[in-house]
Amino acid sequence: ECDIIFHGTGVPLRLCTLGVGAEDEVLLQLLPPTSRQRPCRCVVNGASVRRGSTIQLEHGDRIVFGWAHALQLHAPSRALRLGLPAAPVLSSQEDALREVVPEESETYAELNLYVDDIREKLREEVAEEFLDVLRQ
Repeated sequence: ECDIIFHGTGVPLRLCTLGVGAEDEVLLQLLPPTSRQRPCRCVVNGASVRRGSTIQLEHGDRIVFGWAHALQLHAPSRALRLGLPAAPVLSSQEDALREVVPEESETYAELNLYVDDIREKLREEVAEEFLDVLRQ
């Protein structure tokens, strides 16, 4: 029944539907919870989407399903119709993280202390290599 399947924390069996309208608009509908369904999460451009709501996605929007699946929407035919570049500027991993873990959060501040500590104790290139592995 599903064309795209994600597994992971914050992604229940049926999370949302995606559809394309007559003018190439992409609609995301976050499905209402079913009984005994585990918690779920969907974030678009840093803002949480509410269960049962439908939103229109735009070319270049960043979408996070659950806690592990981050995507960027590419809709070139819609972009051309709206006069936008066919290929959006790609978001970096750091940009995506900033949207889901704001710097003012306690968790981010605590993690940042550990990262700073790693950078102080290791040579710069070794620290960056280590942090690159963590980002994967």
